[in-house]
Amino acid sequence: MDMGKIAEVDLTSGKITLKDYSVEMAQTCLGGLGFNSWYLYRHAPPGSALDPDSALIISCGLLTGTAAPASSRIQISARSPLSGLMGSSNVGGFFGVRMRASGIRSLIIRGRSAHPVYLKVNPGGIEIMDASGIWGLDTHEAENFLKADLKDEKSALMTIGRGGENQVRYACIMLGADHAAGRTGMMQAYGIWFSPARPMVISADFSSFRSALRKFSASRVSSPQIPAASIITIPSGVIFK
Repeated sequence: MDMGKIAEVDLTSGKITLKDYSVEMAQTCLGGLGFNSWYLYRHAPPGSALDPDSALIISCGLLTGTAAPASSRIQISARSPLSGLMGSSNVGGFFGVRMRASGIRSLIIRGRSAHPVYLKVNPGGIEIMDASGIWGLDTHEAENFLKADLKDEKSALMTIGRGGENQVRYACIMLGADHAAGRTGMMQAYGIWFSPARPMVISADFSSFRSALRKFSASRVSSPQIPAASIITIPSGVIFK
Protein backbone atom coordinates (compact mmCIF):
# COMPACT_ATOMS: atom_id res chain seq x y z
CA MET A 1 0.00 0.00 0.00
CA ASP A 2 1.38 3.40 -1.00
CA MET A 3 1.19 5.66 2.06
CA GLY A 4 3.24 8.45 0.49
CA LYS A 5 6.78 9.61 1.19
CA ILE A 6 8.69 11.22 4.02
CA ALA A 7 10.85 13.93 2.41
CA GLU A 8 13.85 15.20 4.36
CA VAL A 9 15.52 18.41 3.17
CA ASP A 10 18.88 19.59 4.55
CA LEU A 11 19.30 23.22 3.55
CA THR A 12 22.93 23.31 4.72
CA SER A 13 24.10 20.57 2.35
CA GLY A 14 21.30 20.79 -0.20
CA LYS A 15 20.66 17.07 0.21
CA ILE A 16 17.11 15.79 -0.31
CA THR A 17 16.12 12.24 0.65
CA LEU A 18 12.85 10.38 0.21
CA LYS A 19 11.71 7.29 2.07
CA ASP A 20 8.43 5.43 2.31
CA TYR A 21 5.88 6.26 4.95
CA SER A 22 5.23 2.69 5.97
CA VAL A 23 2.01 1.01 7.03
CA GLU A 24 3.76 0.20 10.32
CA MET A 25 4.43 3.91 10.85
CA ALA A 26 0.77 4.72 10.21
CA GLN A 27 -0.29 2.03 12.68
CA THR A 28 2.16 3.37 15.29
CA CYS A 29 1.46 7.11 15.15
CA LEU A 30 -1.15 7.69 12.44
CA GLY A 31 -0.07 10.92 10.69
CA GLY A 32 -0.16 14.67 11.21
CA LEU A 33 0.35 15.55 14.87
CA GLY A 34 0.99 11.91 15.77
CA PHE A 35 3.94 11.58 13.39
CA ASN A 36 5.31 15.02 14.24
CA SER A 37 5.23 14.29 17.97
CA TRP A 38 6.86 10.89 17.47
CA TYR A 39 9.61 12.35 15.31
CA LEU A 40 10.41 15.29 17.60
CA TYR A 41 10.46 13.06 20.68
CA ARG A 42 13.07 10.80 19.09
CA HIS A 43 15.11 13.19 16.96
CA ALA A 44 14.92 16.74 18.37
CA PRO A 45 18.46 17.82 19.34
CA PRO A 46 19.15 19.73 22.55
CA GLY A 47 19.65 23.46 22.25
CA SER A 48 17.87 26.42 20.74
CA ALA A 49 14.81 26.18 18.53
CA LEU A 50 16.69 28.31 16.00
CA ASP A 51 19.64 25.92 15.82
CA PRO A 52 20.19 24.68 12.25
CA ASP A 53 19.82 21.08 13.44
CA SER A 54 16.29 21.74 14.73
CA ALA A 55 13.72 20.27 12.36
CA LEU A 56 10.53 21.84 11.08
CA ILE A 57 7.97 19.12 10.26
CA ILE A 58 4.93 19.52 8.01
CA SER A 59 2.61 16.52 7.89
CA CYS A 60 -0.71 15.43 6.42
CA GLY A 61 -3.20 13.26 8.21
CA LEU A 62 -4.08 9.78 6.99
CA LEU A 63 -7.27 11.02 5.31
CA THR A 64 -5.81 14.11 3.64
CA GLY A 65 -6.75 14.09 -0.02
CA THR A 66 -9.94 12.10 0.51
CA ALA A 67 -13.51 13.35 0.83
CA ALA A 68 -13.44 13.07 4.63
CA PRO A 69 -14.54 16.34 6.31
CA ALA A 70 -11.76 18.63 7.57
CA SER A 71 -9.11 16.27 6.18
CA SER A 72 -7.34 18.95 4.14
CA ARG A 73 -5.63 20.37 7.22
CA ILE A 74 -1.93 19.95 7.98
CA GLN A 75 0.13 19.95 11.15
CA ILE A 76 3.30 22.06 11.45
CA SER A 77 5.59 21.21 14.37
CA ALA A 78 9.02 22.13 15.71
CA ARG A 79 10.70 23.11 18.93
CA SER A 80 8.92 26.34 19.85
CA PRO A 81 11.01 29.54 19.75
CA LEU A 82 8.66 30.87 22.45
CA SER A 83 8.97 28.10 25.03
CA GLY A 84 11.76 25.77 23.93
CA LEU A 85 9.23 22.94 24.21
CA MET A 86 7.28 21.23 21.46
CA GLY A 87 5.43 23.73 19.33
CA SER A 88 2.67 22.80 16.92
CA SER A 89 0.07 24.55 14.77
CA ASN A 90 -2.81 23.09 12.76
CA VAL A 91 -3.92 24.96 9.65
CA GLY A 92 -6.38 24.53 6.78
CA GLY A 93 -6.51 25.56 3.14
CA PHE A 94 -5.47 23.73 -0.03
CA PHE A 95 -1.86 23.10 0.94
CA GLY A 96 -2.37 19.68 2.52
CA VAL A 97 -4.28 18.27 -0.45
CA ARG A 98 -1.65 19.52 -2.91
CA MET A 99 1.14 18.19 -0.71
CA ARG A 100 -0.45 14.74 -0.51
CA ALA A 101 -1.24 14.70 -4.25
CA SER A 102 2.45 15.40 -4.87
CA GLY A 103 3.23 12.13 -3.11
CA ILE A 104 4.49 13.66 0.14
CA ARG A 105 2.95 12.79 3.50
CA SER A 106 5.56 14.43 5.73
CA LEU A 107 8.16 17.08 4.92
CA ILE A 108 11.08 17.51 7.33
CA ILE A 109 13.27 20.60 6.89
CA ARG A 110 16.48 21.34 8.75
CA GLY A 111 19.75 23.18 8.17
CA ARG A 112 20.56 26.74 7.16
CA SER A 113 21.34 27.85 3.63
CA ALA A 114 23.94 30.46 2.77
CA HIS A 115 21.30 32.64 1.07
CA PRO A 116 17.47 32.90 1.06
CA VAL A 117 15.77 29.91 -0.55
CA TYR A 118 12.35 28.36 -1.01
CA LEU A 119 11.26 24.81 -1.81
CA LYS A 120 9.44 23.94 -5.01
CA VAL A 121 7.58 20.63 -4.82
CA ASN A 122 5.66 18.80 -7.52
CA PRO A 123 5.10 15.15 -8.46
CA GLY A 124 8.44 15.23 -10.28
CA GLY A 125 10.46 15.99 -7.16
CA ILE A 126 11.69 18.72 -4.80
CA GLU A 127 13.94 21.62 -5.75
CA ILE A 128 15.70 24.20 -3.59
CA MET A 129 15.21 27.55 -5.33
CA ASP A 130 16.79 30.99 -4.90
CA ALA A 131 14.51 33.33 -2.91
CA SER A 132 16.56 36.50 -3.07
CA GLY A 133 13.83 38.20 -5.13
CA ILE A 134 11.18 37.75 -2.44
CA TRP A 135 13.29 38.43 0.65
CA GLY A 136 11.92 41.47 2.45
CA LEU A 137 8.39 41.17 1.03
CA ASP A 138 5.31 40.58 3.14
CA THR A 139 3.41 37.33 2.65
CA HIS A 140 0.87 38.76 0.18
CA GLU A 141 3.63 40.34 -1.91
CA ALA A 142 5.68 37.15 -1.80
CA GLU A 143 2.73 35.03 -2.91
CA ASN A 144 1.88 37.37 -5.79
CA PHE A 145 5.53 37.49 -6.87
CA LEU A 146 5.89 33.70 -6.88
CA LYS A 147 2.65 33.05 -8.75
CA ALA A 148 3.64 35.57 -11.40
CA ASP A 149 7.22 34.30 -11.61
CA LEU A 150 6.14 30.66 -11.81
CA LYS A 151 3.21 31.49 -14.12
CA ASP A 152 1.01 29.38 -11.88
CA GLU A 153 -2.05 30.99 -10.30
CA LYS A 154 -3.32 27.70 -8.88
CA SER A 155 -0.24 26.81 -6.86
CA ALA A 156 -0.49 26.26 -3.11
CA LEU A 157 1.99 28.40 -1.20
CA MET A 158 3.38 28.54 2.32
CA THR A 159 5.21 31.77 3.11
CA ILE A 160 6.75 33.79 5.88
CA GLY A 161 7.04 37.57 5.89
CA ARG A 162 9.31 40.11 7.50
CA GLY A 163 8.45 38.87 10.98
CA GLY A 164 9.73 35.38 10.23
CA GLU A 165 12.78 36.69 8.39
CA ASN A 166 13.72 38.73 11.45
CA GLN A 167 13.03 35.82 13.81
CA VAL A 168 10.14 37.42 15.68
CA ARG A 169 9.28 34.61 18.07
CA TYR A 170 5.52 34.79 17.57
CA ALA A 171 5.59 35.22 13.79
CA CYS A 172 3.11 33.17 11.76
CA ILE A 173 3.34 30.98 8.70
CA MET A 174 0.78 31.86 6.03
CA LEU A 175 -0.80 29.34 3.68
CA GLY A 176 -2.28 31.41 0.91
CA ALA A 177 -3.81 34.74 1.83
CA ASP A 178 -6.22 33.59 4.52
CA HIS A 179 -4.87 30.64 6.50
CA ALA A 180 -2.38 31.24 9.31
CA ALA A 181 -0.36 28.77 11.36
CA GLY A 182 -0.29 31.19 14.27
CA ARG A 183 0.37 29.08 17.35
CA THR A 184 3.71 28.65 19.17
CA GLY A 185 5.82 30.76 16.80
CA MET A 186 6.36 28.31 13.94
CA MET A 187 8.09 31.07 11.95
CA GLN A 188 11.17 28.97 11.21
CA ALA A 189 9.41 27.77 8.05
CA TYR A 190 10.90 28.32 4.66
CA GLY A 191 8.72 29.21 1.70
CA ILE A 192 7.26 26.18 -0.02
CA TRP A 193 5.50 25.97 -3.39
CA PHE A 194 3.27 23.11 -4.51
CA SER A 195 2.16 22.97 -8.12
CA PRO A 196 -1.37 21.91 -9.06
CA ALA A 197 -0.78 18.19 -8.90
CA ARG A 198 -2.36 15.32 -10.72
CA PRO A 199 -5.54 13.91 -9.14
CA MET A 200 -4.86 11.64 -6.20
CA VAL A 201 -5.77 8.03 -6.99
CA ILE A 202 -6.77 5.89 -4.04
CA SER A 203 -7.44 2.16 -4.23
CA ALA A 204 -10.16 1.55 -1.65
CA ASP A 205 -13.57 0.10 -0.95
CA PHE A 206 -15.38 3.25 -2.02
CA SER A 207 -18.85 2.09 -1.02
CA SER A 208 -17.76 1.40 2.55
CA PHE A 209 -15.89 4.69 2.74
CA ARG A 210 -18.85 6.67 1.40
CA SER A 211 -21.15 4.89 3.85
CA ALA A 212 -18.88 5.93 6.72
CA LEU A 213 -18.90 9.53 5.50
CA ARG A 214 -22.70 9.56 5.29
CA LYS A 215 -22.95 8.13 8.79
CA PHE A 216 -20.58 10.79 10.09
CA SER A 217 -22.53 13.52 8.30
CA ALA A 218 -25.80 12.26 9.78
CA SER A 219 -24.33 12.32 13.27
CA ARG A 220 -23.30 15.94 12.76
CA VAL A 221 -26.73 16.97 11.53
CA SER A 222 -28.44 15.29 14.48
CA SER A 223 -26.02 16.67 17.08
CA PRO A 224 -27.54 19.38 19.33
CA GLN A 225 -24.13 21.07 19.40
CA ILE A 226 -24.15 21.54 15.60
CA PRO A 227 -27.43 23.13 14.49
CA ALA A 228 -26.62 22.96 10.80
CA ALA A 229 -24.19 20.97 8.67
CA SER A 230 -23.47 20.94 4.98
CA ILE A 231 -23.92 17.91 2.76
CA ILE A 232 -20.68 16.02 2.20
CA THR A 233 -19.75 15.73 -1.46
CA ILE A 234 -16.85 14.10 -3.24
CA PRO A 235 -14.33 16.69 -4.51
CA SER A 236 -13.31 16.43 -8.15
CA GLY A 237 -9.59 16.25 -7.25
CA VAL A 238 -10.00 12.77 -5.74
CA ILE A 239 -10.53 9.69 -7.87
CA PHE A 240 -11.45 6.34 -6.33
CA LYS A 241 -11.04 3.07 -8.13
